[in-house]
Amino acid sequence: MLIIAGLAGADFLYGRGSFLISTYLIVIVALSQQNELMTAWDCALLPSIFLNYLTALMISVMNVLVSIDRYLAVVRSLQYRHLDIQYAYRMLGGAAIFALLSFFFLLSSNYFGLERVHNVSRLCVGRLFPRFYMIYRVFSKISPGLIYEK
Repeated sequence: MLIIAGLAGADFLYGRGSFLISTYLIVIVALSQQNELMTAWDCALLPSIFLNYLTALMISVMNVLVSIDRYLAVVRSLQYRHLDIQYAYRMLGGAAIFALLSFFFLLSSNYFGLERVHNVSRLCVGRLFPRFYMIYRVFSKISPGLIYEK
């Protein structure tokens, strides 16, 4: 149940990030600042942007954890019954470590991977992160589906 709560928390944060992005875009357009330029680093530091990018990855990680948990519950049901709360804490701890590493990778890829030129509009659309980070993000989202590929 705790692992499902972790997935619900990741979903909630993703929804909060989407709401913040929508609010940010409405305010920028209402103030007619959509054509002003800023750096990709400035965009990456906006809470709505990094929250959205980070929680999109965490939802896929939490789906993997739920899949593993359900797999163990079906295949090893007798052993699964004897697992205690420490099992869930270890699973969620691994997800938290992955989240921290992804957060560090998210910001450092932008800081070290892109030039600091004012070439992104205040709407923060376009290329905000280098190509290698986007490949990492796509692979992290596809990897949960690879579990069932046998």
